[in-house]
Amino acid sequence: MATKTILVVDDDPLVIQFLEEVFAYAGYTTIAAQDGTHALDVLAVAHPDIILTDLMMPVLDGVGLCRAVWANPATQAIPLVLMSALSAGRVSIDFPIAGFLQKPFSIDVAVALVESLIGSATTEDRAGVPPAQVQEQPKEQLRERAR
Repeated sequence: MATKTILVVDDDPLVIQFLEEVFAYAGYTTIAAQDGTHALDVLAVAHPDIILTDLMMPVLDGVGLCRAVWANPATQAIPLVLMSALSAGRVSIDFPIAGFLQKPFSIDVAVALVESLIGSATTEDRAGVPPAQVQEQPKEQLRERAR
């Protein structure tokens, strides 16, 4: 059974940790990167099913990362989701994105967006069973951390 992988790119370690926990609970594997440059290094050796990236980051921001992903035939088909405290209407982009999450966003919206873009966490039906490493942490606790 293959698990689908999400590349999470954000310069805030708490956001990365939060999203890793949320998506692990939903059954996905995550790879973390602290900025766009690190994400490009990850993409040189891994092929995630989707990329969630913050918009404003040091070194290489989300726009620069998305342009690089879109320009590379090897990564061009990976769905891109931007995350930002700015509203979608205030973000000017010149490349296609699959989705936009305005911070703060709900857990349910984030998971639903990912599921709508790449399907459930595994290629086989998991019957909603959370992975063992986060099974003890109820979804309500994850919701509280989001607030």
